[in-house]
Amino acid sequence: MGSASLATRLAQEIAAGRWAGREPLPGVRRLAREVGCSAGTAARAYTALRDAGVLSGTPRSRFVVASGGTAQAARWGQDVTALRLAGSDDPALDLLVREAGDSVTVVPGPRGSVNGMVQLSRGTADASTLHLFDVASGRWNDPLARGALGGEPVLLVHLWRREQGLVVAA
Repeated sequence: MGSASLATRLAQEIAAGRWAGREPLPGVRRLAREVGCSAGTAARAYTALRDAGVLSGTPRSRFVVASGGTAQAARWGQDVTALRLAGSDDPALDLLVREAGDSVTVVPGPRGSVNGMVQLSRGTADASTLHLFDVASGRWNDPLARGALGGEPVLLVHLWRREQGLVVAA
């Protein structure tokens, strides 16, 4: 097994939730024994995943799933040239998406703020539109977006003077 195929396998396992954020992965030598490759191959696979933002650490320390690493792992190996957008419908946003041409694609599947946040957390979308009101704070979008993504870094952009917002993955 080469380092590229091992990196792909590990990315798929991370995206599927085998390791939680900040949970240590097996050491380089242990991983090499488990999959039947050299320690150098395992180290190169881990380094490739680290360089892509999936993991943090070094071959001489323990690698862990990086903050935002699960979403990065879900995109591993994809040639993503367009922003993948999910979430709620909004006529003004639809106009912007149409004007963006091939630089934005709408993720297939059910529309809606909650589904958009699910898509974003799974890494199947790069950004999500939403309009959700948090009764406790009296604010739109912010508290619910931050809570739904479980501490992942969140950039929330208010697009216009409405309740519509855009959450972008780190």
